[in-house]
Amino acid sequence: MEKFLIYKAVSWDFSFFENIRNDVFSEGIEKNIILMQINVSSINSDDFINKSAEISSIISQIFINRNFLLSIIPQSPANNQAILTEVIFLDNSIAILQKIKKEINFLEILEINYLNNFYLYSCVNPIKYKQIQNLSFFDIFDFSCKIHCEIYKNQLIRTWNYIPQILSNNLNTPYEIQNYQLFNNIRYEIFNKYGVLQFPASTGIGSDCFNLLTNFISVEPENFIVSKGISNKQQTDAFSYSQQVLVGNNKKYPPLFERAYQVITNYYEKFYISGTASILGENNVGSQNLSEQIQIIISNIKSLICSVKIYEENIINSAIKYMKIYLKNNQYFNESQELLEKEFPKILKVYTIADICRDDLLVEIECYLEKNLNK
Repeated sequence: MEKFLIYKAVSWDFSFFENIRNDVFSEGIEKNIILMQINVSSINSDDFINKSAEISSIISQIFINRNFLLSIIPQSPANNQAILTEVIFLDNSIAILQKIKKEINFLEILEINYLNNFYLYSCVNPIKYKQIQNLSFFDIFDFSCKIHCEIYKNQLIRTWNYIPQILSNNLNTPYEIQNYQLFNNIRYEIFNKYGVLQFPASTGIGSDCFNLLTNFISVEPENFIVSKGISNKQQTDAFSYSQQVLVGNNKKYPPLFERAYQVITNYYEKFYISGTASILGENNVGSQNLSEQIQIIISNIKSLICSVKIYEENIINSAIKYMKIYLKNNQYFNESQELLEKEFPKILKVYTIADICRDDLLVEIECYLEKNLNK
């Protein structure tokens, strides 16, 4: 049902996006787009804000009355590319009953109903980046949760959290605390505030600069046969991590997310696998060894997929529709591509450069799977 178009380039201008527009119209999918996500290389926050403004202006010119979300992230594409654009859309065979884009403060939201299942998508509106430049992590994450959990009273199923300098200490707090641990503390407090007891699948990943950016998906759970988080028998649940693996000497709360999240209706099953690293139990494995880390990640991904019984191991390649690979350094691109193409030759893969949540982790991988239950 969900499909992806991927574009990348070593430079970009108006014509880069014009080519995307031409493909979208020739495929007849303009009305079915959910999200256009753009990763762009940036020198610093000012450079990122300027590039985002230029990109937003181009998109508004070539997609008049845009009815999909636009998310721009300061995270460099791999393999020395300057820009990476992902167009995520619904298959033309899906009857969309409702699709409405709205702007609420600094967020864009998309209400979409297909097959009588209501989804709410959100991202930070790129034209509001100057407005949020000096907001706290707390304010950005709190407002995103408020929209989904309090205003719409939905259940979060998938979140992406792009954290600037994720491994560095935050300079705007009264005590020394790492940015990732600060984010985890904030998420813990805000989930408690809004009564989030069932956690979503999530990716918490580094970005090059700017501020916290969030992309959320939530659902009205009443119309789903199954809507639940999935544990991995090879890993400790992240929300149960001990104090020993959390960073810092002050208040520390664990990361509140599920290893994966599953939704099932009468028509389809969706399976979102969180950003997955080389962790067994709660400890890192394969320090500074890319090949070993990727093998552990593959094992973790297969363990998650096989645990839900809908997918057998011999059909995993056809079930995974999309895989995103975050590399700590561009030097790991060729080796990781070779290893993953050998293991998953038919799967669409996207590579970006980002710090992972622990310093000696070199790679993190997330996946999206779906299955048509009417076939």
